[in-house]
Amino acid sequence: MSSVSTVGKSLGTLKPFSATQTDSCFINERHDGITLSRHILHNSVFANVSLKNATFEHCDFSHTTFDDCYFRGATFRSCTFVNCRFIDCNFRAATFISCDLKYSRWAGTSVQRATLLDNLPEWPNVSHQLLLELRLNSLSVGEYDDARQYLYRSEELSRDHLWRVVTKHSTYYSKYTFGERFGAFLNCLISWFENVFWGYGEKPFQLIISGAVTVSAFALTYLAYLGEMLPGWATKPVLDQLAYTWNLSAAIFTGAGTLSVEEIVALNTHFGAFAAMETLFGLVFIAFLAAALHRRVSTRRD
Repeated sequence: MSSVSTVGKSLGTLKPFSATQTDSCFINERHDGITLSRHILHNSVFANVSLKNATFEHCDFSHTTFDDCYFRGATFRSCTFVNCRFIDCNFRAATFISCDLKYSRWAGTSVQRATLLDNLPEWPNVSHQLLLELRLNSLSVGEYDDARQYLYRSEELSRDHLWRVVTKHSTYYSKYTFGERFGAFLNCLISWFENVFWGYGEKPFQLIISGAVTVSAFALTYLAYLGEMLPGWATKPVLDQLAYTWNLSAAIFTGAGTLSVEEIVALNTHFGAFAAMETLFGLVFIAFLAAALHRRVSTRRD
């Protein structure tokens, strides 16, 4: 039996349809293939209801709770689910077309990612909140790939919202102060950097690429100082110089270098400063890589 309270609700039926427009409840019904059109069911409860392959058109379920319901293969067309709760439901193979899902909450519910992404609210900040909810829902049912995609999309929309705050995209965004717009700019920049650097912790390979780019950037910097530090450096072929500096940079980045920071500084103060900086970046990289790999392993499919 459902744990959702039906106190104060009027018992209704779906076939034949009989219910009040507000505060109705439907319990332990099964009507596969049923069609419901243009019904209003606000603040209602569906508990242990099976409506496989059902069709819903222009129905308004605002503020309704769906608990332990089976909607596999159902079609929802132009339906409103504002502030609805979906608890332990099955929407596998279900389709949502032009539906309003804003402020809805999801837990333990199986549902296709693609069909929900096609029904996101028009406002990026509202879509961002919905996607975070869907991500937690996906994690609760073990759909880790869906959770990652919801994360990427939510961060993309979050940056869209933040940029609208920064640029005063419309009169709605005029309410933000200069300090709030500056904070939005910083948050937008941080989100962009996290995406490029390591894919929000979900893309270890992208993090490795970032590490290689960092090593290469420092290697090019070291070229300006090695001529002063190494005898006969100018006579070496360019490719040999590049290979040497890249290997040196990689050794410093990974902590495998043979010289200590103090010894490097003694050779060249500026070189030592860059080397110390790269060593710090290397320590941070290793920590981030461990975190990314742990997240991948802990959320793998069994």
